[in-house]
Amino acid sequence: MNTGGIILGDMPTHMESSPMGNEQGSAGNVIAAICSFFVPGLGQLVQGRVMSAILWFVAACIAGAVIWILTLTLFPFGWFVVSVFACINAALSRRPAEGAEGVVSVR
Repeated sequence: MNTGGIILGDMPTHMESSPMGNEQGSAGNVIAAICSFFVPGLGQLVQGRVMSAILWFVAACIAGAVIWILTLTLFPFGWFVVSVFACINAALSRRPAEGAEGVVSVR
């Protein structure tokens, strides 16, 4: 049977590495971005980046406290601003290639 010149074995395999993918815009990054929007650092934690998650959460707490002290309002503007940046950071995150962690090229 003729498949129009397309051999199914020649299909690109770049999406077969993991079910959620690790490219920008993959399902894993979208879920992480949504998590980081509500709780800054949660998306980074979902991605396995613990130190980044802690830093984003602490930054959100500090920003929320500073804005609250300056304005004496309950509107969490500082928390919201940091959560937007944490969301963007989680969405644009790319994992290093497998086996590339700690590898240093010496020439």
